Amino acid sequence: MAFVHAGPEQWHNDILGPRTSTILQNLRLDRVAEHGYMNLRCTHNPGCPIDVNPHEPTQIDIDAGDIRAHFVSVYMQLFGVEREQVPRHIGGVCCAQFVVSRKRVLERSKKQYEAMLNWAINGKETDSFGVGWVFEKVWHIVFGMAAE
Repeated sequence: MAFVHAGPEQWHNDILGPRTSTILQNLRLDRVAEHGYMNLRCTHNPGCPIDVNPHEPTQIDIDAGDIRAHFVSVYMQLFGVEREQVPRHIGGVCCAQFVVSRKRVLERSKKQYEAMLNWAINGKETDSFGVGWVFEKVWHIVFGMAAE
């Protein structure tokens, strides 16, 4: 399954040029099957190795009410975990374009995906841009990859 942005070209399609179709045509399905999840961006900047420090929001984020100031709470809601289980650091490749195997998708229950959808629709911590930003930071975790 491929998650890509709408439109034929994206600035973050880096190595093979901006056309998403070129990226998908050159995808190595054997590697996807082997790893279960792969980001379609090859350049690891921005986002890696660490992009979010959930337990250490900046004072600027706190004062602004930015989603970063609420990341621990949001993570707990998304994944149904206790505060102690929220990673200290999260690093993931920018831009939320990736491929994931059926096996990885099915490792989570429908109930877990419904909880994520419920937060996206009803969460009070942010607006729709912030919802997208949060998922960009955690898609790799949703599909079974390490936080960093």
